[in-house]
Amino acid sequence: MASAPASPFKKQSKKGKEKEAQKPDSLRQGFSQATSGYNPPMPGPSASASNVEAGLRKQVETLTAELATYKTRASQADALMHQNRALSTELARVKKSLRKEQKKVVKVGEVANKALDDCEKAMEVQAKEIVEGAHAEISKLSAEAKAAPK
Repeated sequence: MASAPASPFKKQSKKGKEKEAQKPDSLRQGFSQATSGYNPPMPGPSASASNVEAGLRKQVETLTAELATYKTRASQADALMHQNRALSTELARVKKSLRKEQKKVVKVGEVANKALDDCEKAMEVQAKEIVEGAHAEISKLSAEAKAAPK
């Protein structure tokens, strides 16, 4: 019940009054939000010249400091852009070099595969010759064994 809006006909409890007192005044809050970015105008002719001069000096100092900051940031950005261009150039060079090396590796791989195929064929031919030679030797020994007297 304390969170419900206060009715003019009902008596509010002490806690309800405290909570109501803690709430910000919406009109005052809206006014402060509306005027938060408000900068008062320069002092008029009734202000003393020294106050105006002091205010202007302070603004010039602030603007000079901001300008120095922006110049520093601009030079840093320029240096970063230069470094970025150099790195991009280096990256392009490395990519080109890698493509050349990749082509070389592919060619070496193709040559190695062909050499392996040739070796396999040569080994097959040699294996057939060895097997045929062994069969011939076995046949010869078998024939000699049959012809030999017992």
